[in-house]
Formats: sequence, C-alpha cells, structure tokens
Amino acid sequence: MIERLLNLYAFLFARSSFRSLNYLLIQMGLRGIGVLNYRTSYLSGEDLAVEKIINALDAKDGMILDVGANEGDFTALIISKSRNLRVLGFEPHPKTYSRLKLRFADKGQRVELLNCAVGNEMGEISLYDYDDHEGSEHASVFRDVIEGSRGGKATEHKVKLITLDSLELRGEVQLIKIDVEGFELPVLQGARKLINDKQPKFVVIEFNEMNVNSRTFMKDMTKELSGYRVARILPGGNTLELNEPYRAWNHEIFAYQNLLFTRT
Repeated sequence: MIERLLNLYAFLFARSSFRSLNYLLIQMGLRGIGVLNYRTSYLSGEDLAVEKIINALDAKDGMILDVGANEGDFTALIISKSRNLRVLGFEPHPKTYSRLKLRFADKGQRVELLNCAVGNEMGEISLYDYDDHEGSEHASVFRDVIEGSRGGKATEHKVKLITLDSLELRGEVQLIKIDVEGFELPVLQGARKLINDKQPKFVVIEFNEMNVNSRTFMKDMTKELSGYRVARILPGGNTLELNEPYRAWNHEIFAYQNLLFTRT
C-alpha cells in the first residue's frame, strides 16, 4: 500500500513545477526525524535528552568527557544538573580555552580543562578558524569547514593533539560528548581502549555537513561503537532509534543532528 502511494506521488508530482513543494516536504520530513532542528535548545533536544539521563549517571566517582568543549555550555549543564559528576573538557583553540578557564575558575575539582585537540594519534595538528572571528564555534582541523562550508577566510593554529586512550583516568567514565566539526571518527578511533575498559553508558555525537569534509559516514561511527544502539535526538529530548535495518538514505543525512549512543 505504501509503495503504491509513493509511486502515485511520483507520477503526479515528480516534475520541475513542483520543485519548491518537494523541497519543502523534504525539509519538513527531516525536521520530523531529528535533522536540522538547531534553532532553539528545545528543538535541538540535546540538553533535554542529557538531563533525562543525568540521574542515572550521578555517581560520586562519575566522570563526563566533553570533547570539543567550546564555550562550555555542555559542561555547565552537567555541573548544574548533577551533584557529583566531574567533567574533563578538551578545547584546542587558545582563545576559546582562555574564556573556558575563566568561566569555570570557581568549580574546583569538578571541572578540569585541557588545551588540546583529540584524535587517533599523539602529536600536533592544524586548527583552522575565521581570520576575523577567532575562537568561533566552527573552528576545525579541516580548512574547508571555514573556507568551503562557511565561505570565510581561514587562519591556522598549530595545536597539541592527544588520544583519549593516552589518558589515565580515575573513576567511571559515564558519558562522552563529541562535537569537533567533522573529526568525530578519529576521536572514537583513539578511544577504543578507553571505551572497552570504561564502558561508558552513553556517547553523544553531533553529525552534520562537516562530516563531508572528513569523508565520514554514520555507518563508520556505528561500526566503531558496535556495542551501542544509536538514536537521533528529537525536539524535547525524545529519541528515534536508527539501528535496524541500516538504510543509507535514512542514516547518511549530512545535516545538523545529535546522536545518542546507548550501551547495550
């Protein structure tokens, strides 16, 4: 029945005169499955989804890893909504890191910050940002994020690069949040031992058009996190599971979305 309806729709509306209508329907459908909902915190749903699971994580030895901390909004959410959780945040941009340090200067041992990028090897890496707006939320290890996707002019910083596996972490890693403008897969590759040993309950990843620059598919990340089921976060913090069956047209949508991986 559904196939017949789809065929009928194609027969009636698959023509250039209905292009605007068809693109509108595509965008409406994407919003309904948790894609492109970035305009408000409620529509994004990320903060509300995390709030729903914080109580299950709030142990005295619990730790959250905030990879790509930027201005620290995610870290602030964890600290404000929990009593015991500690946050280890990673921010490579020197100017953004300075602001981050000031913001959490009074949080003592609950917030620790490292001025470095995170990936799948140790060393140094180039970080690109707008030359007229340094310390932006779009800073990336891919120049094309600034000059291609965003249409700006890039300036380059050489920053320290580490892996999560290189760290000796005390306590239980309960959740890892990764938002690094297309560099998410190398972060996961450099955390295989940590994820295997610590078995965090949740991993939150932003997936968007920047993953085109890194040639990263959602399938790559679900394979790396094979012990987890994955869902898109919907408005209000609800979720839509994407596990089975894998369909490229459904999974590989290179537009803003937040993914919640839950350990099985």
